[in-house]
Amino acid sequence: MFAFQARKLDSLRQEEDTGNQEEFDRNIAGAINNEALEVAVTTDNARNIPPHDLATTVPQLAYPLNRIILEGEWDYLLDVLKLTEAGAEMKPDLYPSFVCNRSYKLEHIQNEEEKRRLAGILSYITHLVKFKDKHSMDGVSSAKHHKIPGMLFQKFSSMFAVPDSKRLPDEKKALLINYVLVLTLFVDDFRSDLSDIAKDLRMNIGTLRPHYEYLGCKLVREKHVLLATLPAPLKFQTVRRKRRR
Repeated sequence: MFAFQARKLDSLRQEEDTGNQEEFDRNIAGAINNEALEVAVTTDNARNIPPHDLATTVPQLAYPLNRIILEGEWDYLLDVLKLTEAGAEMKPDLYPSFVCNRSYKLEHIQNEEEKRRLAGILSYITHLVKFKDKHSMDGVSSAKHHKIPGMLFQKFSSMFAVPDSKRLPDEKKALLINYVLVLTLFVDDFRSDLSDIAKDLRMNIGTLRPHYEYLGCKLVREKHVLLATLPAPLKFQTVRRKRRR
């Protein structure tokens, strides 16, 4: 199935090169639509968090990466890798501070597959943050010239946006934030400093902390730095509801 999909994507990329972006976006949506929408179906709607595995005792598998970034999406997440390989500077006005401050990690990775994986995660975080900015009053200017690949834009729109609305509903915005935070854990080897991503999400650490805790993270302080860790198996906080009188 993936070989067929790869050939289809190659064909569609050729159409994109002809400048027919609108037609490309329609075709790419049809090529991977079922796979992309699977994420929305498998997300735990009750908790509003990314797909997860409660049984695993390995933090890396608690939120399966292959159910967050799908097989057909990695080829559209090469911008960070190409910049790094070209020795170009990642400008903070184009990339989130979290991504800029973690890009150095790519220089120390010898395994090409591992390097591409980390670079892809950083690119995916960028697109999620910019998608949030595009739908918020305080961030729209920072995302004005950012181009999200058509395939990802459709996926994000189906998961987080509401038709005919420029703003994300609070529940959907929280889900987007939770996706971002899970990916930051992968980048930081599951010991993530909250400060950079809080700035990128236009939140303070105090308001971001409950999001990490909601995902099953534990917060620890080391040398005056607050870090989010992910114990496994996942244990979620019990959501208390007020009784009606």
